[in-house]
This record gives sequence, structure tokens and C-alpha cells, in this order.
Amino acid sequence: MAVSDFLNDEEDLGADAPETSVTLRKPVKAHGETLTVITFNEPTGGDIIACGHPMNIKQEEDGGQTLVISTKAIGGLISRMGNIPLSSVRSMNANDFQACTNVVMGFFGDTPEVD
Repeated sequence: MAVSDFLNDEEDLGADAPETSVTLRKPVKAHGETLTVITFNEPTGGDIIACGHPMNIKQEEDGGQTLVISTKAIGGLISRMGNIPLSSVRSMNANDFQACTNVVMGFFGDTPEVD
């Protein structure tokens, strides 16, 4: 599969901006409160520099390309964009982590195709 198979193009994104909040199935503790919803800010350059890019392209020896998803970068971005401590991200159940991952990745959907 080509890297472009994993990247969204404009027609896949639709006219709406990515969803910016997630209702958690299992609440998490953050800043002394119990949160049931996490609202995400748009990532900044500083967020990406601090956490890393969530998607990286690896050049294969055969000339192919592989899209590598960085869970560590995504966790950091969930923390920064959602304004919650990393310990709160670590305590999320898998379904909530995946829902937050989907929101974070949605902000990176306009990535240009790579040939």
C-alpha cells in the first residue's frame, strides 16, 4: 500500500472541521476534577515540536513507503491539546484513547499526498 492510501484528501474530510471534543466512556481525573468530556484545541507548531509529529513516512529499502503512527506523539498531543496531564492520558481506557487519537489525527488530515 502507498502512503497516500492512509492520508485523507479533501473529499474524505468533507466541509466540516474535525470534531474537537470527546465524551469519555470512563471519566479521568485531571487538575483535581473528574472529567467526562475533553475538548481539544487546534495543535500549534509548539505542540508538534514538543511532542513530535503523529505520522511519519519511512522509506523502505525496496523504494516503497510505510506510514508510521507514533503513539507517543499522539499521547503527548492529547495531553497538550486537551489541556490534561499526561498521567490522565495514561489512565484512559483503550476506547477513550482511540477516540482522542481520532480527534488528534483529524487535525493532520490535510497532509499532502506523497508519490
